[in-house]
Amino acid sequence: MNDSLVDVWNQLCDRLREAGQILSDPRAPRDASTQAYGLNYLLNLLNSGIELTTMSVDPDHPEIGRPQDATKKWGLDCPDALYARATIDGAGTYVLRGAPGTAHYVGIAVTAGSLGTAGVRGLGNLAKPGDLAVAGDGSFAVVFSPDHHDGNWIETPPEIVHVSIRQFLYDWENETTSALSIERVDRPTAGMSFTAEEMTRRIDALGSFMTSSARLWTMNTRSGNATDPPVVPAPNAAQPSFTGSVSRLRAS
Repeated sequence: MNDSLVDVWNQLCDRLREAGQILSDPRAPRDASTQAYGLNYLLNLLNSGIELTTMSVDPDHPEIGRPQDATKKWGLDCPDALYARATIDGAGTYVLRGAPGTAHYVGIAVTAGSLGTAGVRGLGNLAKPGDLAVAGDGSFAVVFSPDHHDGNWIETPPEIVHVSIRQFLYDWENETTSALSIERVDRPTAGMSFTAEEMTRRIDALGSFMTSSARLWTMNTRSGNATDPPVVPAPNAAQPSFTGSVSRLRAS
């Protein structure tokens, strides 16, 4: 292995050790059961971080990733939601396509910044429930681009940003989520390749995610300022609005 990449790996191990210091914090509970839950949380955090920072992160070959689920508990995730995420180049043009589904609520948002930091910000305009146009068969498409497009469109800035999709279900045995795909359409893209520089960037991002996320949640739980998770209203109740999102699929 290249010596510089050995250093990259060793630096990641150092940052994982730093993240694990939440277990030995003097104010952390010391009983074995709570410590075991803390270790399980760190493993979930690592699993989520690998997806967020090293896997579905190529804007030329975008993929729909799963950053939060039963084994990727990052924080504030809702048990009634299915989360998805893709990395895009805000200077390009992308099309997100969704197959028919019966989720009670679907939100699609563009964000900039890295999860696990206070620098995450929502982009685009406020979209009220029902603003997403849906075809007669229930399918839909959303364009992400700096240039205006007719139909479902969210404006993007010329930087690396992320598309986040949340689908909320009430009955997981009988309701279905929309299958999703995303494609870059503004120019041809070359085949995928890994370089030392790109892998260094991804591994560094993973280390930053682990240390910053561990600090973030430790800080919030100590201060009692952790944000309450979003409440999904019952059917026929008033629907919430989300900044920078196209929300609630409804036949047009």
